[in-house]
Amino acid sequence: MSSAIFEDTVVEDGRSGPGIGAGEKGGVTVVIVTYKSGDHIIGCIDSVLEAAAALSLKIVVVDNASCDGTVEIVRSRFPEVEVIENSRNMGFAHAVNEGASSAVGRYLLILNPDTRLPRGTLETLVRFVGEKEDRCVVSPRTVDETGSSVPCVRSLPHAANVLQYAFRVFLPSKRFKRPLRWLLDLWQGDRDVDVNPYRGYLIGAVILTPLGLFREIGMFDDRYFLYLEDADLGLRIAKAGYPAYYLHRAEAVHYGGRSARKNNRSSLYFVESYKSYIKKNVPGFHGFILRGSLACFVLLMVLRAAARLDGLSARLLWGTLKESCPEER
Repeated sequence: MSSAIFEDTVVEDGRSGPGIGAGEKGGVTVVIVTYKSGDHIIGCIDSVLEAAAALSLKIVVVDNASCDGTVEIVRSRFPEVEVIENSRNMGFAHAVNEGASSAVGRYLLILNPDTRLPRGTLETLVRFVGEKEDRCVVSPRTVDETGSSVPCVRSLPHAANVLQYAFRVFLPSKRFKRPLRWLLDLWQGDRDVDVNPYRGYLIGAVILTPLGLFREIGMFDDRYFLYLEDADLGLRIAKAGYPAYYLHRAEAVHYGGRSARKNNRSSLYFVESYKSYIKKNVPGFHGFILRGSLACFVLLMVLRAAARLDGLSARLLWGTLKESCPEER
């Protein structure tokens, strides 16, 4: 594949955003999807502006009907940031695609609002992808607020890792330091590596991709409301022959799941996303086994909710075994 296929996707239409020349070749558009993210969005955007001081930059915030003042915070504190305000929660994948449709420049950074970019991280990611002739996607090593590593790479869904999810309902999991093909969470290792040979994918919290590549692959599949849209994208990237790199020498801070924890339907979206992924990508006998593994996971979740006297969650989770989760309005 030649990198020339991306040349016509570099938009130079004169639109401007934070920084200078966001439409110039080499510019970066940062897309941040918010949902009740008022506690974190200032720190996130401040870190991006500091990390990207030497880069042409545009920031797009897509808000999924937060109703907590997130939009007002962004508009008052960062008037140069483009804000797309949805009247209802459209889901993460759809919102990222909205932001990507408004993107200009050569690169797209997909960033969660509960992340921070240390100085130099974005430049390191951009330089790495440029050295690969814009024929890859990349994610940095991620750590939590204490500096401890957190997973930024996972293995694509299969029966073994869904069952491991089930065990984690009651048992704490161990983190693995080396890449192994069939583990739930791939490593936080000490080397840069293409995750595709390990059937892995990059978690959508921090991903840098050439804008043209993201559009060519088809962007996120917005049939996923929340969760697994990154796994689906990772599978398509691998099938198209592009590498997906875990870059150990770049680092981002990810506080992890803050917006999801404010949405009491997150566990339902997780289950429904797995069902959608299986239906789309895992045919035949393996799909049958994977559906059975998922059913075991849901049953354990129902039992845990019942043990906590959370009858509503138990009933809703039980319903995911029979019918799709209703879309949030």
